[in-house]
Amino acid sequence: MFDLVQPHISSDSVLEIGCGAGGILSVFKDAGCEVLGLDFDTRYLSFAQKHGIPVIEGGVESLPEGKKFDCIIVSHVLEHIPYPKIFLESVRQKLKEHGALYVEVPSLNHVGDGGYFYDLRLYFQNAHASHFTVSTLSNLAKASGYNIVSMDRFTRSVWLKSEA
Repeated sequence: MFDLVQPHISSDSVLEIGCGAGGILSVFKDAGCEVLGLDFDTRYLSFAQKHGIPVIEGGVESLPEGKKFDCIIVSHVLEHIPYPKIFLESVRQKLKEHGALYVEVPSLNHVGDGGYFYDLRLYFQNAHASHFTVSTLSNLAKASGYNIVSMDRFTRSVWLKSEA
């Protein structure tokens, strides 16, 4: 993830939405980035804080007014959001002009490539409000005001704000 994002960010402020215990953010912090995590699980947030990762309990709405980031990470979160377009538009407001958004979600394409042992019953779960393919995620990105600069069939992707 770090290697995918690094070429697309001009500075070093990183926000992770759904940071859990801060494992991903620790990699960015070790690389010298200013990091911040958001999550709703206080147990995970406590662990992150104990390991020097600054965190806030809550979602995007919990961020200070006007605070923007060079990079925002949304890894295995978007599939849990009931209205992903509205969510991505609010995330876009927290991204600096030339910032990068990293999005990773489970992919139906991956099932067809052998993931989940080709078994949709292993892929589907009741915690997921949305399901994505490369095509549907690309369409969502465009509709939400982003351009995708890289994506694989597992739907690990880097997005930039579009001009429109």
